[in-house]
Amino acid sequence: MPLPEPDEIHVWLLRLDTENPAINDAICRGWLDAEDRHRADQYVHPGARRGYLWTRGLLRRLLGRYLQCEPRAIRLASNAHGKPRLAATGEDEGLVFNVSHTDRLAVLGFARDRALGIDIEKPAPGRDWQRIADYCLSERERDRWRRTDAVQQAMDFRKYWTAKEALVKAAGRGIALGLPRVELAEDFSAYAALPEELGSVADWRLYGWMLDDFCLALASRPSARRIRFFQALDIC
Repeated sequence: MPLPEPDEIHVWLLRLDTENPAINDAICRGWLDAEDRHRADQYVHPGARRGYLWTRGLLRRLLGRYLQCEPRAIRLASNAHGKPRLAATGEDEGLVFNVSHTDRLAVLGFARDRALGIDIEKPAPGRDWQRIADYCLSERERDRWRRTDAVQQAMDFRKYWTAKEALVKAAGRGIALGLPRVELAEDFSAYAALPEELGSVADWRLYGWMLDDFCLALASRPSARRIRFFQALDIC
């Protein structure tokens, strides 16, 4: 499987509720190393365990296809904030990747020599959006958001959350960076303000999609000329 071109990003999609002989818990477990299998065993809830097994297993399967090696031979490392990378590379160097999953859908992004972050969120009826907004949104974003009705608030909040999560994951800092410090344009098409240590907003590109009722965001530095989507079952 060819590596992504220098100016493109590959996004792989996998439904975690699928019934297909090409992928199941046992197959994914076979792609994991001993440490990953141990971590999978710590999950008590079957859905959470499947989410970890399938997402981590597919990550190794795809890395193995890109690098032409066995999935269990892949050696992974992470920075102090948990951003994963290939152990033999520096941060944002070589083949880079980022993953996210909900209870029904996993997404995995791959690129070369760039900062990359991806996040996906499902609908969450009944969630206390007002409380979370105080934690996540800037003052200007909260003012805009509170002027919308309840249905639009739920939709817009997922756009805010996924875009900010994708950015802090790409930056390798996690939510400790401070989500209110990451501000979006009013139409959600770009980042409007970022912490000074992340450089200019012009250096970063935000991509967003709705996949059925899931909200997906991808952050990249620098921008990419092309983003290609693939179905994971095609290579399982």
